[in-house]
Amino acid sequence: MIPRIHNQLPLSSLNTINYFSTTNDCQQDTNTTTTTNDNSYIAPSTNDEFEIEFPSLSEIYNSGLYSRFNNTCSINGGNSIGSRVQNERIVREKQRRQQQQQQKEMEQQQDSIRKSNISPELEQEENEILNAYNNEVLNKHGWKKRDLLYYCFIQKNHENDRIANFIHSVSLYYKTSRECLLDIGSGIGRMFSYWISLKWELIEAHEPDFDYYSFSNDYAKNLSDKIFVYQSGFLDLNVVAKYDMVVSIHGPLQYLTDVRDRFKALQNIYNSLKPGGVVLLDVSNFLSGLTNLCTQMNQQKMMVNGVTVKRISNIQVNTLLGLWQTDDVFFSVLENRKYSTLDDDFNDNDNDDQEDDNDINNQYNDNDEYDNFQQQQQQEQHQQQQSDKVDMDNSSFDIEKNDSGIIAEQHTFSILTLSELQLLLMSTGFINIKHASKWDFSSFISHDQELDSNGHRIIITGQKPFS
Repeated sequence: MIPRIHNQLPLSSLNTINYFSTTNDCQQDTNTTTTTNDNSYIAPSTNDEFEIEFPSLSEIYNSGLYSRFNNTCSINGGNSIGSRVQNERIVREKQRRQQQQQQKEMEQQQDSIRKSNISPELEQEENEILNAYNNEVLNKHGWKKRDLLYYCFIQKNHENDRIANFIHSVSLYYKTSRECLLDIGSGIGRMFSYWISLKWELIEAHEPDFDYYSFSNDYAKNLSDKIFVYQSGFLDLNVVAKYDMVVSIHGPLQYLTDVRDRFKALQNIYNSLKPGGVVLLDVSNFLSGLTNLCTQMNQQKMMVNGVTVKRISNIQVNTLLGLWQTDDVFFSVLENRKYSTLDDDFNDNDNDDQEDDNDINNQYNDNDEYDNFQQQQQQEQHQQQQSDKVDMDNSSFDIEKNDSGIIAEQHTFSILTLSELQLLLMSTGFINIKHASKWDFSSFISHDQELDSNGHRIIITGQKPFS
């Protein structure tokens, strides 16, 4: 804080101050002096005395910068109070900037010395953490959006170009018109730009989730006037002979866990298609995923809106009902470091279980006795897993409710097989049914079933009869 200037004035000058007047009142003789209460006269300060008492201001005083304040009240031959205050501020500002520049140069020098002593990998990791921290401070809650999270972790890395080319080839294969397309379960609209590039005249998109619908609706309005987005799903579809093609990409149908709902969905799609129209359904091949299913939690790390976010997924499979349940937990790495060790704990538990199995194999040699013991162990493990699952679900809800740094999501999917999808399409009247297990059109038209049996998707198409 800049001290008041009159506290630094010489006593000889203070005794000459009578009042501070406006510009109009300052037309008095600058040589006029006033007397003190004791009627003793004290001469005003000279320029030499001023330079001695204010050495830091002598340079500015001599440079004539004070002349810009001629309209202020003058005292002692033109040395204005406003001029002195302003000049002192200029000096202080100049000194402050010089100190900042020196400090910056010193930090840069120290930083260059430090960087020369560390490896490039460590430097890159340090920069990523620093940038993530800075972005998190500036936009602490910007990553906490469901549509943004799943776009970064799932849909962003998907092969949209191959999907678009595959669907375009399918439309050519069935010789469908490109007048009207329905994208049902459109999510955040990641395929909208591709539909435009494929020259569809009219695109309608149905998305039941409110967050995804809001995002995709805004996106469509800014992208093209040919796209119309509605908040609805399979069971809400109630139009007749409107679409040339209906596509459902990235598994919306598998959210219908009741077989009656799936049958109703296919009926609605069939009715909405024009004669000769084509349906294309894409779902996850969960049975393929079961072969590589891990009992421990899987984790991913992504930059979401400038913040480092980790995703931990726990998978539970109900083999009786054919349901695949995924519990997703998202959290900021810097904001919740205590949760970043979850995967270490699960890895440790997995290693402990493997060591216990080895001990059991060494301890029990009798086959019957070992089989009985192993069956007992499996029952105990199953009970423990159910208990852990309940605890995790409860803690997830508590975290979501009480800790703003955690986003918890739970998804339940129906485990669909190719044979069930074929039966659904045939039962609703579709013909010319084809399938593939990956976004490769050569496998779609191939008759070699072995060639098409190793993909992670189930892509099936059917055509509505012309008559």
